[in-house]
Amino acid sequence: MKRINPFYLKLNEAVYLALSAALLSCAFEKIGIDIFAWFAFLPFFLVTGKKAPKEAFFAGLFFGIVFYLLTIYWLVYTITYYGQINALLSFFICLLLVLYLAAYIGLFAMLLRFTAKRFDSLFLAPVIWVAMEYLKTYMLTGFPWNLIGYSIYKRTTIIQFADITGVYGLSFLILLVNYAIYRAYIYIKGDRQRKYLVEAAASILALIAVAAYGIHARDGNIINKDERIRVSVTQGNIRQDLKWDKDFRSEIIEIYNRLTIVSNAMIDRGAYSKASPKLIVWPETAAPFYMQNDTNARGNLLKLAKRTGAYMLVGALAFEADEENHEEYSLLNSAFLLSPDMTILGRYDKVHLVPFGEYVPLAKLLFFVNKLTEGIGDFSSGGSPKNLIMNDFGYSFATLICYESIFPNLTRGFVKDGADFLVNITNDAWFGKTSAPYQQISMAVLRAVENKRYLIRAANTGISAFIDPFGKITQRTGLFVEDVLTGEVATVNKMTFYSKHGDVFSQIISWILVMLIIASYRRKGA
Repeated sequence: MKRINPFYLKLNEAVYLALSAALLSCAFEKIGIDIFAWFAFLPFFLVTGKKAPKEAFFAGLFFGIVFYLLTIYWLVYTITYYGQINALLSFFICLLLVLYLAAYIGLFAMLLRFTAKRFDSLFLAPVIWVAMEYLKTYMLTGFPWNLIGYSIYKRTTIIQFADITGVYGLSFLILLVNYAIYRAYIYIKGDRQRKYLVEAAASILALIAVAAYGIHARDGNIINKDERIRVSVTQGNIRQDLKWDKDFRSEIIEIYNRLTIVSNAMIDRGAYSKASPKLIVWPETAAPFYMQNDTNARGNLLKLAKRTGAYMLVGALAFEADEENHEEYSLLNSAFLLSPDMTILGRYDKVHLVPFGEYVPLAKLLFFVNKLTEGIGDFSSGGSPKNLIMNDFGYSFATLICYESIFPNLTRGFVKDGADFLVNITNDAWFGKTSAPYQQISMAVLRAVENKRYLIRAANTGISAFIDPFGKITQRTGLFVEDVLTGEVATVNKMTFYSKHGDVFSQIISWILVMLIIASYRRKGA
């Protein structure tokens, strides 16, 4: 059949790759048919398995383009609506990111074909895939969105393994099963190498072993049931185009004040229904003013904390004067911890900023791109991550602002430094009713599991949620509704392997890939 340039593909190959990418995209939220993740790569391997490394790269690139267009399409909506750029240019900007991310899948396919010619092993595909995911997490500030392991976030028995390997271990397992199915198919089609069937059996045993570990790991005894605190999260449902409107500021504050009073008075269905919350959480930049210099607004918030008798975590803007030039300031996306005795106990400044959302990278080159956060200037990154402490209880917690929750190593650093639970405050209004808010909460689930910590999520327009240390979403809100959730979190009397040691698994995998590439070059030259 005629080839389709520039991907070196025949028409039937392009169809196979598009089908494979579509199946994989359906495994992710909002659709969420996660069973597809376990066999979606079969058409991909059937196409790339017959190609030279160079041609495999372009096949992988084509697959990646289709996959990412189907899963991060929401960028076009966000850039068009909030960046005030026409739809065609927004699509072009989205396509640049899609091409960048798809290149990792192209590189995966190329390396798989290159090494498979010298090493015939079931483990080649999962090793190379995980190394690519790990590289994508850190390259160019990192964008580890929709790593394959997130597709099975609802399978709480399987995902407990992440407390050793991080989400990368789940990606390894999924690729292992996919590659075993492919190799079993090759056996059935005529390549009667018995080891292919043995590999298929081994992948099944690996799944059983991971499930057995998951049953063991979901041990309620690790939770300190006597050390619980009651927490409320407020979801104001503030439209993004009104968020920085000065004429709407007082109304925003009134909405959150009202929800705070409601959360303080509400009767919940839980066992501790008569207890008031000890911590009330407002979402990212819920308070649309500078906490440091707006003394009137700050004073009203401190009075509110005193009235409720609760600690309040409030997302707000902050600034720092330049040490050398005091007339210049750094703008910070921050969270302030207020105490019932009307003091500000601490502040966390967001460390990992959102490109184009909070600053424009390569601003001189991309002069035609507007920053999506309206009404304010570029943000600066905060200093080192630090936990906030509720003095009366002695509890320490991590504050993850917005998409900081998609970075596994950042989150585990908070836990290693003593965080008893995790709080994720975010504003997902600019995603609209797309799949992005659903995808982001799936990633938050893995942060809870990796570190075996409760995670509380407060989102301006949703999805707000309570997630237990085993990844179960115990409460959640809908999208674009005003709401309040109240629940309990407890401390956990263990630190996971992942919390202690971080990305050891993916680092070892990456070094294995380096050695495989070197060995393959040597065999090629022999």
